[in-house]
Amino acid sequence: MTGELMIKYIVLCDGDLEVTVSLAELLADEKIARAIKNAFAKGKRDIEAVIGDPGSMTIKNKKTVRTVTIPKENFMDALTLAEEDARAKKLLKKGCDRIEIIDIETQ
Repeated sequence: MTGELMIKYIVLCDGDLEVTVSLAELLADEKIARAIKNAFAKGKRDIEAVIGDPGSMTIKNKKTVRTVTIPKENFMDALTLAEEDARAKKLLKKGCDRIEIIDIETQ
């Protein structure tokens, strides 16, 4: 096989946050419901917030996507090579010692 693969990855840390909250849970919080009403119906009385579609929101840490290019014949070692790239760039440290591959593209 000839060609290259572009591996996209992020560094994972122990304290990373990822929480999914439904819109019903958000509106159940009185402070949030009041803030939404004040933002969109300022000065109006007897306002009610109703959820039409079931939806959710994810709150998570913002991560920088890093890339490394490897030969196609090294596909089986993609995770190891991405970890080595992160170590070479000094991205891995105490508490942030793992990576997650986001995407693999052929070039």
